[in-house]
Amino acid sequence: MLVVAISCVAFGSWQIARYEWKHDTNSELRRNNGAPIIPLSQVLPLVGKGTPNADTTEYRRVTVTGTYDATHETLVRGQVASAQQGFYILTPLRISSNANTTDATTILVVRGLLPARNSEPPKSPVPAPPTTEVTLTGSVRLPDKGHDGYGQLPADQVESVSPTDQAGRLQQPLYNGYLQLDASQPGTTDLIALDAPDLSNPAGGAVEPQHFAYIVQWYLFAMFALAAPWVMARSELKREGTDNDDSGTTEHDAEGNAGAEQAVIARKLADRYGN
Repeated sequence: MLVVAISCVAFGSWQIARYEWKHDTNSELRRNNGAPIIPLSQVLPLVGKGTPNADTTEYRRVTVTGTYDATHETLVRGQVASAQQGFYILTPLRISSNANTTDATTILVVRGLLPARNSEPPKSPVPAPPTTEVTLTGSVRLPDKGHDGYGQLPADQVESVSPTDQAGRLQQPLYNGYLQLDASQPGTTDLIALDAPDLSNPAGGAVEPQHFAYIVQWYLFAMFALAAPWVMARSELKREGTDNDDSGTTEHDAEGNAGAEQAVIARKLADRYGN
């Protein structure tokens, strides 16, 4: 039981660390989403120039000016927005030279979702983006993990948003992340807008009160484990005392019964042979 109690305390302490991490991460992401809008170049590094910091980058609100590159547009399969399945329309944006960006030329932009069943090709054509220069506002999102599978899927489809893979195909500097457009931005016409970040638990996974409940649960388990031997020992002592009392009463009753039977037998023998 001592080993069990130590294990429960360890799990409870781990949940404390998880709770603190979740609380801090949620606070950072909410702060990012509510911070003033700034130029994209102040938030994301280029592919190969660094890894974006999730705590200071994810959901950060930015603005950027450039021109859509529809010829390198891809469809990210298996996505959901507004409770509908379909494809993210991922279009590179060539950043204008006067957009306060000196070391980057392109950012991947999710313009919206095109409905489709499962991963079947969409039945309707992809709405074309504007061909003129546009200024966009949206939220920075971090890259997906793993390769996007381009070339192993039907034409122009990918499994994920991977700036690293896209940079190799575009052969140009690319930001290591992507931009999720706000609704009604240029290029979102006839597409379903992506869901706004869930700021109640932006880090995802278990909510903060759930981690707190786990902490209480594990420490209660530890207390039960430590108390169990004492409860069991007390129960055994009580049972042994009851057994001893019962055994004494039984022996006394048995002796009395045996004496009564012998007296009856003696009386019968005396009646029969005494006469």
